[in-house]
Amino acid sequence: MKKVVAVLGAVIASSTILAGSASAATANPAQPSATCYVASNRHLICGNAYMAVGYADRNYESFRGYMYSTVSDFNCWGRGSSNHGGNDIWYWAQLDSPAGVWGNVPAEYVYTQNDPPAGMAEC
Repeated sequence: MKKVVAVLGAVIASSTILAGSASAATANPAQPSATCYVASNRHLICGNAYMAVGYADRNYESFRGYMYSTVSDFNCWGRGSSNHGGNDIWYWAQLDSPAGVWGNVPAEYVYTQNDPPAGMAEC
């Protein structure tokens, strides 16, 4: 019986630690991604927020759709309205919903070290 209680205690402790780690990892999703780089075609391949929002224009008034992927191919960047990321950089990418639609994604959703990254194509 003592073994069962000891094992059960260890499982509960491990679950608590893992749950705490998961919460800490998702509490601040705007962290630069290790998978973020500018490819030879000058596109940015980078981590981004789940359900990042895309807009027809580079402002928050022209909603177009969502990105469900968490690593995406951003074709180019451009300047637009100030975004919630503290700058005016927006990235052009194909959105996941609706399928096949393209949109401007504000920099706040893209996990870059610098906006825009050196070497990335400007739109």
